[in-house]
Amino acid sequence: MDYHELLNLSADIGRLLLQNGAEIYRVEESMERIFAAYGVSGQVYCVPTTIIATILTPSGENISKSVRVRSRGTDFDKVMAVNDLCRRVCRETPAFSMIREELSQIPKRPVYSLPLTCLGWALVGSTFSMIFGGNFLDAACAFPIAVVVCLFQYLLNKLEANQFFSLMVESCLIGTLAIVSVKTGLANNSDKVIIGVLMNLVPGIALTNCIRDILAGDLMSGVSKIAEVFLIAVFIALGAAMAVYGAKWILGI
Repeated sequence: MDYHELLNLSADIGRLLLQNGAEIYRVEESMERIFAAYGVSGQVYCVPTTIIATILTPSGENISKSVRVRSRGTDFDKVMAVNDLCRRVCRETPAFSMIREELSQIPKRPVYSLPLTCLGWALVGSTFSMIFGGNFLDAACAFPIAVVVCLFQYLLNKLEANQFFSLMVESCLIGTLAIVSVKTGLANNSDKVIIGVLMNLVPGIALTNCIRDILAGDLMSGVSKIAEVFLIAVFIALGAAMAVYGAKWILGI
């Protein structure tokens, strides 16, 4: 058996899980179950940005590998696809070439198109504007603002801009457009429009995952994710504050 290839395949599986929003314990357990399925004992240590795995071959040789994860997002379709592959690997122990072939197809799975993503942003923004006490005009104004911000985020992602900088700029854009809409009479409550569209930027899944990691005993990963969530909230608030106080200074609102 090629133990180096087993370790490489398991690390690639863990990296895909971590990149697409899986919990830390899921990454570690998936890799360790694959090791056990092929009759190898191994240990995995995972944090949000790094995976370190070690296996002990029957001859007593230790083989280790570390993987740096630089980008993370949320794509549960890919997480489910990797989970299905892991279960099949543990059940059938197929040839490594077959695993590599199926694994290479998972990143190519289709994602939501840009128009559909913009529609989702618009519906979330307008709906939350009304939930937080806005009227029909506020919801109608939040709809196009959310579309504009979604397109702007798509552009920033293409440019590979820093995540926190992108969130601050997007939040500032939301606040500016909402205040201008109220100033021109298109909406009545800028705060309701702002908070409604900002809900698209709130890291709800990341907050849920960090709590689950802490409950699962992965304290370091949970605390680091909490710090990331806190920073995201700070930069979102900073961008909105820049728009509000900038409008007061420039427009006298």
